[in-house]
Amino acid sequence: MLAELHEQSDTVEPTPEEQERAGWVHCVLDIIRSDFEDSTFQCFWRYYVDDEDPAIIAADLGMKPATARAARNRVVKRFREVWAELFGLQWWPFPPNEPSRD
Repeated sequence: MLAELHEQSDTVEPTPEEQERAGWVHCVLDIIRSDFEDSTFQCFWRYYVDDEDPAIIAADLGMKPATARAARNRVVKRFREVWAELFGLQWWPFPPNEPSRD
């Protein structure tokens, strides 16, 4: 879903609702980014936004794949916590299984 929001900004004019959702997603990401080391946040960003292969991400960052997966899952968990605090989970911006593609 994050990759879709990112791609939509380049290809199709998003609806006002999609623009609002993307804005809130980026706002939450800005809030939580400082909670993590750069490499941890990169694991998340490169996987969900840039849609990169997890093995490549792990190798580039000098991590084992399991370590990279755990890192991005910490970011997802924190995102979910902050989102719930701000909006509640009834307005979760992703399909039920996202973000979680493993």
